[in-house]
Amino acid sequence: MADNYLESRYREIFENQGSPARKGGASLDMIMRKSAKQGVPAPSYKVHALQIAAIVRAVKLAFGELDAQTSCSDGPATISLEVPDDFTAGRIAQTALLKATEMGLHASFTLEHSTLIISIFK
Repeated sequence: MADNYLESRYREIFENQGSPARKGGASLDMIMRKSAKQGVPAPSYKVHALQIAAIVRAVKLAFGELDAQTSCSDGPATISLEVPDDFTAGRIAQTALLKATEMGLHASFTLEHSTLIISIFK
């Protein structure tokens, strides 16, 4: 052990006003602020089928088996779900938005009668 271990440790702690701050992952607030700033679709980005599958998997994990139809075209990818009521539609939309945001994607929603249409884009 070095002779000046205690001295160097003392300097490290007290000269820097405590131990260095450890930066964790991005908070939900930071992710949502970043997502809100970048809400314009990138026309050159094509959402991959695996990204859509991950969003559907997250929704199914939270709400059980749902009949989801997906479409990956040149524009935004879409997910169509039959929902029993408006409250459930909102919860499903929120879950899909959080998963999309986690992957660096954006989402918009439309509720037509009892069908929730989720558009995913970059």
